[in-house]
Amino acid sequence: DGAFETNSELHKWDRVINPQPGDGILFAMTTNGPARANHAGVYLGDGQFLHHFPNRASTVSPLDEHWRSRVAAYMRHNG
Repeated sequence: DGAFETNSELHKWDRVINPQPGDGILFAMTTNGPARANHAGVYLGDGQFLHHFPNRASTVSPLDEHWRSRVAAYMRHNG
């Protein structure tokens, strides 16, 4: 937990409000305790994103209410 908050390359990313295709999405998947980003995906556009859980195939999912409620940040690479 918190790997996205302490990553040494975090300065290469800017937080954005409205994601565009290719932007990163950080999710806080835990429901107890402080919300910390511990899952990530890539916004594909048209309300879809690509993500991967360990030991599972990568998948495209809709950025529906279930996922939007867990968004910690949308991030755009600046470099």
